[in-house]
Amino acid sequence: MSLQFDNSLTTPDQAYGIDRLRLRFRDPAIERKYLSESLDEARTLIRTYLVAAALLYLMFGILDWVVGAVTFGIFTPMDVRITCAASGAMLTPDGATLKVAGNATETERNDALALALTLAKKSGTAVYVVF
Repeated sequence: MSLQFDNSLTTPDQAYGIDRLRLRFRDPAIERKYLSESLDEARTLIRTYLVAAALLYLMFGILDWVVGAVTFGIFTPMDVRITCAASGAMLTPDGATLKVAGNATETERNDALALALTLAKKSGTAVYVVF
C-alpha cells in the first residue's frame, strides 16, 4: 500500500500572498480586513488589562495607606533611601564632603561627581557630595 499526497493544496503564503520580509499581506484589501478583525479581537483584552492594572495600582495605594496607619506614620512604604555600596555609607559623614553651589552648571556638577569618584577610589572611603 502506498500513500499518495495531494500536492495541489497551497500553503498560506501562496493562498494569501504573504510578504515574508515585511510580514504583511501583499493584497492591501486582505491586510486591511486582517487589521480590522485583529483590532476588534484585541480591543476587549486591552481594555480588560488596563482596568486590571488600574485596580492593582489602586490596591497598592490603599495598602500603603493601611501600613502608614498601622505603624502610626513611623514607616510608610513611600520612604526611599539610597545607600552607597561603601561600608558605613549611611553613618555620619566622616569622609570628604564636596559642596557644590546650587547655581552650578551641569558641567560643574559632573566634574564634582567625577572628583568624588576619584577620591573615593583612592581613599577607600565614602565621599559625600552635597548639592
